[in-house]
Amino acid sequence: MVDGRLVFSKHQLHRFPDPGEVVRRIREINGAT
Repeated sequence: MVDGRLVFSKHQLHRFPDPGEVVRRIREINGAT
């Protein structure tokens, strides 16, 4: 089973339209590890 957070950080982060949302996602990823 693929870790969705890794998939997000590798494949979707650079396509995310809202920088603020990107920051929130990064904080969620960092906080969950």
